[in-house]
Amino acid sequence: MEEKPSDIIVLRGAPGSGKSQTAKCLSRLFSSVFGLFTTDDELERRLELRQNGEFKDVATCKKLNSDVLRIKCDTELQIDTTGLSPTQTARKIYESLFVGEQS
Repeated sequence: MEEKPSDIIVLRGAPGSGKSQTAKCLSRLFSSVFGLFTTDDELERRLELRQNGEFKDVATCKKLNSDVLRIKCDTELQIDTTGLSPTQTARKIYESLFVGEQS
């Protein structure tokens, strides 16, 4: 069985640095695109838990969250992260990328 290489791209940067727009452009080039969203209540709860210096603008985050659902590319897998830990979310992404390729 031949293993095919998989790429995972991580974009980091400050708000306004171009992460979202770059991700939209990359989504046209790769078959694996993931859109993460959560409920507004969960989003507010998570933002309240953020430490000093972390981005906490609730209105902006709610707009971006709704944009994930509204603006979707054809191959995008959307994941509702409500109630999921980062580890559980990462596991869902990993499984969609790698589980089933080995059969």
